Amino acid sequence: MPIQIISYHCNVKNRMGRLISSTIVRDVLLDPDHSNLPRRARSEGLRGIKKGETRSISIPAQDAYGLYDPKLVLTRFIEDSNLNSPLKIDEQVFVMKNGVRTQMRVIEFSSDTVTLDGNHPLAGQDLIFEILTLDARDATNDEILAAPIGQTFLH
Repeated sequence: MPIQIISYHCNVKNRMGRLISSTIVRDVLLDPDHSNLPRRARSEGLRGIKKGETRSISIPAQDAYGLYDPKLVLTRFIEDSNLNSPLKIDEQVFVMKNGVRTQMRVIEFSSDTVTLDGNHPLAGQDLIFEILTLDARDATNDEILAAPIGQTFLH
């Protein structure tokens, strides 16, 4: 099957039907062989799509952003964390964890402690991608060759 370039409107919902995000994405090269599981699953689900077609792609949590791992949650004293005040819930911060600079999300804080979560915000959630294709065409050889190696094309 030929490699495609598509533009689409995408609603992402959880399994309860709650809208998580809605976006329009333009001119992306589908890469069903990409190693990133959520993107690969979406790419595979969009293979051969035509302009005006709608598809619903369900991806279980373990194949989307992984299962929620409580070991990725940690609590630190604010004075020891080198974080800027004031802290905000859902703020993305970088901390040193096991000698590696790691992005985490603030999920709770008090006057002296902060609790951080290293899980992706959608970890543990089964996701449904509702796609309306605005445009779809076969990619040219030049477009395929011009694509940077390892770049993720399906957003």
